Amino acid sequence: MDREELKKITDFNIEEYIPNFYKFGYFTNQNNIKLNAKVLDEFYEDIVNKSLRQRITISSISINLKEDIFIYKLFNDLLCNEEHPIIRFYFLYQIIELLIKKVFADQFNKKIASISPKNEDLFDLNKRLQEMTDEKWRVNLLLTKYSNVRSPELEELLLNFLGITDKNQSYTLAYLLYKTRTFLVHNLRDIKLEQKNLMNDINFYFERVVIYLLINYK
Repeated sequence: MDREELKKITDFNIEEYIPNFYKFGYFTNQNNIKLNAKVLDEFYEDIVNKSLRQRITISSISINLKEDIFIYKLFNDLLCNEEHPIIRFYFLYQIIELLIKKVFADQFNKKIASISPKNEDLFDLNKRLQEMTDEKWRVNLLLTKYSNVRSPELEELLLNFLGITDKNQSYTLAYLLYKTRTFLVHNLRDIKLEQKNLMNDINFYFERVVIYLLINYK
């Protein structure tokens, strides 16, 4: 970025770019950085294979999320100081929880605003409101309507983690993330070694999904 480009920037806040910097292997100054090993492997591979002087394109988080303090805490503190892969997954899923809460509020407000005695069947309204409380439904809406994120690599890893062998049936990323989260919360005692061994790779791609969501949430 040259001086002329810098002059065009107004109200710049470095904190709003931290998630995107994290994706490229740049971090705030911490004493004990506990990073996903796969992130470091990719970062150092880039240094070996490319010139050190290269331009990266960074984006701030969505304007709709800039007031959420937990986002900054996640990338400045929590992920940098925690190396256990299951705990890291929990931390990342907190962003999903945060965003689907916003999805619910948005959908609820839109539905309430549309209600009138002439156009609303009360049975249908009750059904619609119950649908909104379903976490799988909200996660799917988040990943499709509010961001349109895709990650075939993460989908494949989650299929393997969950032991789903019928690859001919279509499973959405939202469904796979929700089922993995449910397993880790309610059935962690049953986790197998081969599942544990997948967690670092799962987190690598999950981190990228989360960063994409934070930048592109609308």
